[in-house]
Amino acid sequence: MRVVVTGDADAWITWPNWPITKDGLDMVELTEDRVIYRDINVVLSPDADPEAKAFLDFLVTEEAPEIPATEGWQR
Repeated sequence: MRVVVTGDADAWITWPNWPITKDGLDMVELTEDRVIYRDINVVLSPDADPEAKAFLDFLVTEEAPEIPATEGWQR
């Protein structure tokens, strides 16, 4: 991180939303063999509100990826 802050880095692996939502950053597209995918895990408590279950059900729909895609995320 220090080389990025001091300006001594040419590139940095970061989250996809940073170059989309921050001024002065450019995204460099990588070839498929160099792309790093990160996953997310979600656990629903047995005592969770019904709204939490409904939200998790929504996350696996076809419409759900459209929201994070506005920030550069993809499924």
